[in-house]
Amino acid sequence: MYRVAKFCIVVGLAALVPAISASSSRAGGNHVSQDGALAIHSLHDAVDWDNAIAEEKIGDLLWQGAADYPRNRTEAVRHYDNAANLGIASAERKLAIAYANGQGTQADDAQMLHWQRKAAEAGDAVAAGMLGYAIMIGLDGTYDMVEAATWLTLATETSTSEEWRFHAAAYARDAQSKLTQAEHEAFHARLAYWRSTLNGE
Repeated sequence: MYRVAKFCIVVGLAALVPAISASSSRAGGNHVSQDGALAIHSLHDAVDWDNAIAEEKIGDLLWQGAADYPRNRTEAVRHYDNAANLGIASAERKLAIAYANGQGTQADDAQMLHWQRKAAEAGDAVAAGMLGYAIMIGLDGTYDMVEAATWLTLATETSTSEEWRFHAAAYARDAQSKLTQAEHEAFHARLAYWRSTLNGE
């Protein structure tokens, strides 16, 4: 099993992977009917207008499969990629999970980390936790414990899932316990910077 898939399971994504198909918090309402084929057909007009939300929703339908429409994760990843490239944080996170688990695309650590970071920097708590843990175990080659502790702490502070907060908090404490005094100071400075940035200050 790929290390990325292992860490997704360890950090609690086993329970969260079904949420890969959850709607974006920026979606502004549900534009998808229960009939998958009809929804995909009707959304293509929006896609023609480069509607990133529609791209993500099409990806969601294809990822899970829907009535009268077969699951196609390769196509789902293509639509997530379109939405991610248009700046939708939840699509960036879904793309990272796909690369982590090699579902709908080849497993790719570099791509996973790229999209995790993009989503985390846009305020996605799950992506922040994934990114922090990946850095903590050295998946990006740095073993930067200050960076790891920062993202894991932010995930703890911003997650709406109690289960995810529990996992992220445990890893955040572990990362923080490994910091030297100088690193603690750097951690608090970096944490303050990202809190301010994510709050739009």
